[in-house]
Amino acid sequence: MKNVVIPVVLVGVAAAGAASIKYTGDQAHESMVAFVDQVNQAPNYQGVLKVELQSERSFIENSYRLELVLQDPDITEALSLERIPFDIRVKNSVLSAQYITQIAPGELLDQIKATQANPAKPAIQFLADASFNPFDQTLAIDHTLMTDTFSIKQKDTEVVIGALESKGSLDGDQITGEGQMGSLTVSSAGEEVLKMSGVTMTQSGTLVPGSSYMEGLFAEFTADMKLREFWFNAQNKQMQVTLNDLGFEIRQTEKEERLLLDVVNSMGDMELSSAVEAPPVNLSSAKLDMTFDVNNAAFKTLTQQVNEMPAAQRQNPFVMMGLMGGLTAQGINLNLNAFDVQTDKGALVADGSVQMAAFDLMQSMQDPNAIRSKLDGNFKFSVDESLVNALPDQQPRNQLNRLAKQGLVKKEGGKIVTEVNIVKGQITVNGIPMG
Repeated sequence: MKNVVIPVVLVGVAAAGAASIKYTGDQAHESMVAFVDQVNQAPNYQGVLKVELQSERSFIENSYRLELVLQDPDITEALSLERIPFDIRVKNSVLSAQYITQIAPGELLDQIKATQANPAKPAIQFLADASFNPFDQTLAIDHTLMTDTFSIKQKDTEVVIGALESKGSLDGDQITGEGQMGSLTVSSAGEEVLKMSGVTMTQSGTLVPGSSYMEGLFAEFTADMKLREFWFNAQNKQMQVTLNDLGFEIRQTEKEERLLLDVVNSMGDMELSSAVEAPPVNLSSAKLDMTFDVNNAAFKTLTQQVNEMPAAQRQNPFVMMGLMGGLTAQGINLNLNAFDVQTDKGALVADGSVQMAAFDLMQSMQDPNAIRSKLDGNFKFSVDESLVNALPDQQPRNQLNRLAKQGLVKKEGGKIVTEVNIVKGQITVNGIPMG
């Protein structure tokens, strides 16, 4: 978890005060102080960071110096710094406030500006407009995060990080967001070795009533990220690979007492150019679509427990398994909605599902065989013979031929197919019992 704590906290602290502002002036200041206390008292930040706050207040505008004090040695070593300072200006209006957050002047900002494409503009800026409706007691926030383009050079390597702009809103329990990032390139000795372009992100969700964004308790949630092109040189410039139209999507929905978590990974075509004389298999598309089906109340309890847990405990697998027991005690299902790989030589497809009845996770660790009787499922696999024959390695073809003789795979109409059934842990492959 350490590698994601800092980015989450940076966004959260940049929006400090906008998370719970009600009116103006004194109320905005009190909400800022309350937010700092909340972060400093949160178990999951103990030993990781704390927040220090200084303020100058007036009737029209409040000014704050907010500093993240990093306490985890691994984080401070990785970032080569111990403090991240922010300047926050809050302009007060009737039942509303405007927040302007930037990296504070100092050594850190000087280092960042040295890498900027345009040092005259803010390196990182977070803007938020917050308004409170006293009649229905709801808060609405519109926010924008903007960064410049950065170029980081070290010896003969240069990394260029494109400008980022994201917009979002929080209106009562409804959350929306969208953003895009410029190209990311890595060059070595003046030649590009990696390029990533066309990154876009969107999200929307409905919070559980009474919850906050920091708690992460959603009744519904959707997020997706798309990457238009990912290109790199591989194997010491012996091969160039281009991956187009990569996508990742996650959807969380409620269905009675169950919670469905859909995860979809997709990719368009893949282009290969190689210095080695070997005909490649050209990929035209690929998709992996899975749905996890868990108990709704148990999932939200687990999320809340993890959020309230000290960071060190989240690194302990035995602690995490103890918490996961709440999910397994209610049963877990997995649907493989689609596994579909299309190439110019043929296709590989699969689908199926597996159901795991309620079980005690800690007890199953002592007796792994006990979990088998909890399993039921069915999976079907199919691959075109033309795709297998196009593989440069002879070994997969030999293995499939041996499996065909044993009846574990079948050849039907130019396809190699197999079906796996699981009933109370007993596995059959094409009707042949296993084990």
